[in-house]
Amino acid sequence: MTPSPRSPLARATLALLLALALGGCANLSAIAEFGRLSSDGVLYRRLTDEYVGSLHTMQDLTLKRQQQERDNLVPALAKRQALAPAALLMQQAVAEYMGALAALAGDELVVLDDQVDDLAGAATKAELLGEQRAKTVASIGKLLTEAALNGYRQRQLATLIEAGNGPLQALIADLTSVMERYAEQIQIEQDQFNFHYRTLGAMATPGERAAAELIWAQQRSGARQFAPRRQAIASYIATIGKIGQAHQALYDNRSRIADREVHAQLKHYIKRIQAVRAD
Repeated sequence: MTPSPRSPLARATLALLLALALGGCANLSAIAEFGRLSSDGVLYRRLTDEYVGSLHTMQDLTLKRQQQERDNLVPALAKRQALAPAALLMQQAVAEYMGALAALAGDELVVLDDQVDDLAGAATKAELLGEQRAKTVASIGKLLTEAALNGYRQRQLATLIEAGNGPLQALIADLTSVMERYAEQIQIEQDQFNFHYRTLGAMATPGERAAAELIWAQQRSGARQFAPRRQAIASYIATIGKIGQAHQALYDNRSRIADREVHAQLKHYIKRIQAVRAD
């Protein structure tokens, strides 16, 4: 039976044919915005640099006679310096993937560049990342390579989301763990900071008013650094957590990513991400 030109089925078919004639590009602007917002790795790089540098601060918070204590921090500093490139590579994988998500949502091509090549080759960096993390990063790189070489466009967006959700969620969990360790280190650093200045204050005799005032001023000035660092870490953890939740929602609805309710849900996540980034 041929549908009547005025039937709902005929109108739906006509609308589909019209969309195809116009290029078949759906309005996935919310997904594109989500991808662009989530591909910013600047905040994480700053936190990683601070994480490494905090042990230098710990070395500074020793008295001149405590050379052995400073020496004991050298191996820990070396381990942390080795962790930084691994953490940045994981963040790069998240950023590149989210950038590809934005590109496909806008019906643009995924760009194959040196950074994507680095991710695809991450399986050789097991010593740096650990075996499981190396495989996860490499899977993101290979997915983006495939998308670029095969000319993925908007119609392959669901394919990207389906293949990318697992490794993306694993990377977000790992990055959260790294930042939680950093938050613990800040508390240790603050305890050392307070002990250091209490010791200096006790060493100043009542007659050394200038020295006592200088110690007091330095302690007050330095104490203000801890709260913003904690807030930056909390904002980052909250941000990537919301990114993971939003992407999981896209994955769960990957068969209907053009639906209005899916985009309304995603816009809600976008507002929450923007809110925690602004804190």
